[in-house]
Amino acid sequence: MSATQLHINPEKLSIETTAARALGKESAATYQLALPYPHGSFGSFIPRNT
Repeated sequence: MSATQLHINPEKLSIETTAARALGKESAATYQLALPYPHGSFGSFIPRNT
């Protein structure tokens, strides 16, 4: 599980590029080594008040 969080601008539905790249780099090895095929899972990505 990654410590980096992406903050989504609810009006523009956009995320900060730098934060997205950091999360991608943190998650790359887990994605690449996942079995039986490369895949990723990101939990709690939608705020509870949505």
